[in-house]
Amino acid sequence: MFEDFFDDLEKEFESRVVGATLDAGFDALGITPKKDSKPAVDLKPVLDALTEIMAQGSRLLEVLQRPTETAGNELCQRAATALFHGWYGDSLRDAVASVEQYPYRATPYLIGALAALKLGNTSHSMKLLVQCVKYSANGEREVGAVAALLGAGLASTAQLPQFSIHLLELSDQITEHSCPPVVAALASFTPDPERDSRLLGLWWAEVGSEAKAEIAASWSGRIAAVPSASAAPYADAGSRFRADASAIVLTIAQLSNARSNLLAQVERLERAVGQAVPENDALDSVLKQRYGVKAPVYTSHSLKKTLLSLIAFDNPAVRTERMFVYRGAADVEDLRRSFRMIRKAANLLMDLVNLGMESPTTRTQLISDWSVLGDPSKQLLYKLCRPGAASMWPGWHAEAGKVLQFHFRYSELLGEVAKYTSEDKLDAVVAATLNYEAITGGLPRLSPMSLPVSPWLPRIGA
Repeated sequence: MFEDFFDDLEKEFESRVVGATLDAGFDALGITPKKDSKPAVDLKPVLDALTEIMAQGSRLLEVLQRPTETAGNELCQRAATALFHGWYGDSLRDAVASVEQYPYRATPYLIGALAALKLGNTSHSMKLLVQCVKYSANGEREVGAVAALLGAGLASTAQLPQFSIHLLELSDQITEHSCPPVVAALASFTPDPERDSRLLGLWWAEVGSEAKAEIAASWSGRIAAVPSASAAPYADAGSRFRADASAIVLTIAQLSNARSNLLAQVERLERAVGQAVPENDALDSVLKQRYGVKAPVYTSHSLKKTLLSLIAFDNPAVRTERMFVYRGAADVEDLRRSFRMIRKAANLLMDLVNLGMESPTTRTQLISDWSVLGDPSKQLLYKLCRPGAASMWPGWHAEAGKVLQFHFRYSELLGEVAKYTSEDKLDAVVAATLNYEAITGGLPRLSPMSLPVSPWLPRIGA
């Protein structure tokens, strides 16, 4: 079945590439088979890879036990050497002789096909490529994949897409659907949701590995490795694959942007809480009476230390050393708890600043004391918040001005803390993370198969 099908297609291919279409086919492949012209294809990566394959010790030990195969391998290495030096006639002769000695190895077929291609014998090259794919099932599936891609490109230039599809399908079966260029080439020829899904999994396993590592590292890590589907072999794949890949790229970009915004907010919060707070004897007096603090806490302290002290006063069970370790938070929810605790302490401090003007003597466990203040106290605080209200403060005029100045400074600092502990940007990170997990979580866990060569493989199916 295999032989009959390809025999018929080879005859049609031969009839189409002979004559005028031959030059067009070479141009489409990026090869210029004119005398004294430098080939557009760099064969060195191909030959280096073939040499490496043939030089593998375990395979050489195996072939030494089979004289016929050993003889074939020696001829194959000779063919590779000749191809490397540009002796295409010698390379084709030795490749064919290698096949005659041992016809079940894929590599000499590929070397012979490349030599025949450089000699302008495209039909012979195609026949060797077909045989290369067939015999690649004998342990050289990567070589067969290269041959299938090159053969599919030749067939495509000869306007034989059916030939390309069947050759690629054979290689796809041999490579167990794990070779990205082969799957991508098939996706470019024929729409198939299942194939597009597999290609998406291969692309994500190959291109998205670095992004996955960065995303999993920590919430505070900047995501620099946003994958792309615009490089070969994925650039020419099916439309559904490109749409799905674009959705993943967009999701990662959104997550990266959300993290950056949250990190910027954290940096602003760190600067805000690192500022110095003014000395306030009345506030120290409140702490002594309400919380039993024996020594002044706020004199020459930063707002950070002040808030930490208040957290400890309000809830001694809280581990205050973790409250300002933003980037070191175990996860986003840990950071959320930190934000809420800091905001709570800031609200408490603002209440104490207000209450400190009256020096109350009653202790309370409420987060905010404003709701329990009596009308006289509220009226007094309202007056104190007005610039012209200093004369209403009981005591000397100079002392009243000092208290008002402290009040405005605390209001300014604590307003910044309230602003920079907002959870909007934190919620955006959570939403982007959930979206990322929903899109990528269902992708199959695949291991893409790499080829011995790839830079020179032709674009097909365009």
